[in-house]
Amino acid sequence: MQRIDAGELAADAIIEWCRKQGLPEPQREYKFYETRKWRFDLCWTEQMLAVELNGGGWVNGRHNRGSSLEAEYEKLGTAASMGYRVIPVTYAMLNRGELWELLATALGGNP
Repeated sequence: MQRIDAGELAADAIIEWCRKQGLPEPQREYKFYETRKWRFDLCWTEQMLAVELNGGGWVNGRHNRGSSLEAEYEKLGTAASMGYRVIPVTYAMLNRGELWELLATALGGNP
């Protein structure tokens, strides 16, 4: 039985939304910092825009543990210093539709 990954489904939904809106599609798992092998879940390289999907917030997942938060903030700080705009989003925010207006504005479309 094949395991369905929530992050993969969320990324698929975001890419499909971009297609329907006529907006550029992002690259998946874009490696933006070779030395640390840091990746963005989704990245629009020309616009230097990224989306980071953060799950597990309510089940003691990786994104709410002290050491992991330190590492995540280091990654996001480095990305910002390189000129990237990063939109962190939870699956709940995605389900509530909160990401769409942010993406439309960032990519120059209509929300």
